[in-house]
Amino acid sequence: MYCHWKNHNFEDHEVLKTLSVVHVAHLVARDATINEVADLPADMGAERTHVGAMWQRYEDEDD
Repeated sequence: MYCHWKNHNFEDHEVLKTLSVVHVAHLVARDATINEVADLPADMGAERTHVGAMWQRYEDEDD
């Protein structure tokens, strides 16, 4: 699981300082609906507009 590149400028060192690495179990503990996309293959992603919204799956062509 990762934050999509369009949401952050990974070349900006100030932005990189704000990102965190967390275990997926901590994410699921806060939002169990993450399990709904646990079956995604490596070449796909999922996003939603807000917590509680339906996940939208897409082909992740930038990997």
